[in-house]
Amino acid sequence: MAKTIYCNSKWIVLSFLLLLGCVKDEVVGFDPTNKEWITVYSMGDNFTMRDDNGISQSFVLTENSHYFSESAGGILFVTTHRSETEYHYQLFTSSYGSRFSLSLTASTLPFGDHIYIELNGIGFDYDLRLKNIFRISSPFGYLSKTITDTGYGNDVTIKSTVRVLDSYTVNQAQYAGVLHFTLRDFEADWGPFTVKEIFVAKKYGLIKYIYNNGLTVERQ
Repeated sequence: MAKTIYCNSKWIVLSFLLLLGCVKDEVVGFDPTNKEWITVYSMGDNFTMRDDNGISQSFVLTENSHYFSESAGGILFVTTHRSETEYHYQLFTSSYGSRFSLSLTASTLPFGDHIYIELNGIGFDYDLRLKNIFRISSPFGYLSKTITDTGYGNDVTIKSTVRVLDSYTVNQAQYAGVLHFTLRDFEADWGPFTVKEIFVAKKYGLIKYIYNNGLTVERQ
């Protein structure tokens, strides 16, 4: 009996050592085609937006974070895999208290990198590969689809839409690669100054938005 216990213990130790020697490291970086959604601005840089009434406001880059977040997993308290995932976040604040932010998070198949954009409390998460809005946040409520190993579930209905345009012109300036978001959820709760449309251009960020009352604000 003692011999059996000894042999079993030996195999347990060998298996433990084998697990320690098989840690898989993975780095998940952005798809090169998606990197341009991050703006070219540096801390303190600014751009100007003006509405239909001629009121202008300056948006200044006040936060710019780029790093690889670490995560790990395993079995029996033993780490078998580690990963580092690329992430970039930018926040612009305006002279009138408006806030515009965007972030890009790298992902692995079957998912694509996803971009999260938020303006004055209206935010959405969009998978750039699967062309799917899977999360909406707002002052009126929150919607989030279930994420499985194979994709996004159909348990939550999100009516808001995203179109990625090859180009879009604002004030005679043409921008290549523009994401156009239209809010269609929680409509009964909107107020006059709820942001219902957002236009974001590669490299330049926010170029236009429209309030529920029809007031339009454009990049100068």
